[in-house]
Amino acid sequence: SNYSYFSLRGIQQTRINMTFDGAPLNDPAEHAVYFNNFNDFVNQVDSIQIQRGVGTSSVGSPSYGGSVNFASGPPSDNPGGDVRLTLGSFDTKRASVAYESGLLANGLSLGGRFSYADTDGYRDNSGTAHRTFFFNAGWQGERSSLKLVSFSGDVKTQLAWLAVEPEILEENRRFNPFDEAERDDFGQDFAQLKYTRALGSETLVTASLYYNGAAGWFRLWDDPVEQNHLLQFGIDQAFIGSMVTASMGTNRLTSTLGLHYNDFSGDHTLDIENDRIYKNTGFKQTANGFAKLEYRLSDWILFADLQLRWAEFSYRGDLDLGSVEWSFLDPKIGARWIVSPGLSTYASIGRAQREPTRMDLLLGEDN
Repeated sequence: SNYSYFSLRGIQQTRINMTFDGAPLNDPAEHAVYFNNFNDFVNQVDSIQIQRGVGTSSVGSPSYGGSVNFASGPPSDNPGGDVRLTLGSFDTKRASVAYESGLLANGLSLGGRFSYADTDGYRDNSGTAHRTFFFNAGWQGERSSLKLVSFSGDVKTQLAWLAVEPEILEENRRFNPFDEAERDDFGQDFAQLKYTRALGSETLVTASLYYNGAAGWFRLWDDPVEQNHLLQFGIDQAFIGSMVTASMGTNRLTSTLGLHYNDFSGDHTLDIENDRIYKNTGFKQTANGFAKLEYRLSDWILFADLQLRWAEFSYRGDLDLGSVEWSFLDPKIGARWIVSPGLSTYASIGRAQREPTRMDLLLGEDN
């Protein structure tokens, strides 16, 4: 409980494409994912698919170190639920309650989970308090289905990320240079509605609409010693997007075509004792189309994909920084040799490109 990150092949998280049921989790401006905003996420995940190395991402942030898709599970056939309780050191408390309706006679299903986590933390002034609510619903017809996956999380965290000199740690291993008043409060909301339709026995069409928004603030003293003013830095951002994909398959050939678009805006603010010092807003639009082919030839599987991606970033603040846009063409080809039912080997070559993050673009020029 608190901020945590992972790397893939030594590549940091902002260069890993992450999705939830195919919808982007990465913030389009900074390409980051803050799992701290939505606690207990793994209990809502049925499987995690990891593709390592340079790849052509279908949607979202381009893949350098790899791509990770978190997939929710299918509706349960039978109703049920669970309650989980945990107690630990440093006044750590965790609890969750979940329920699934099972598949009802009309094809509907409902499910949800509420999760709570609270701890004082090991370091001084490093406590956290999490509240997250997950909700999903679905409908299954003869040839089509509709699925809603969503969560809403809130976390209050005391800051504890500064390093401490060794001689201080020898006296007090729990020492934290941050004051009790220096903390943050963030929340994140996510929802995706996905419709799937089978057209014949070989074609599947999927259309989805998603929303991903995060907002909150963090507070720091203007001077750690004098503590004249408590600065409150605020962030309020969201993006909405849509995608359509069509998959067609025969005994030997499988192909997937897709289109995707999203629109992002994010406010950055600074307030001192209820006085607004500044506000600036970043805007970003991204769009891409992709095609994927896979051909089965005896013990070989040949595959290729191609993505055309466009992005534009603009900024509104104290300085007129204008806008900038990029276009990328990312190809990938490869082959897999099935040596035996339990062994296969593959090789691929691909190219991945991406635009700079907001911080890369504006460091030293924006508020």
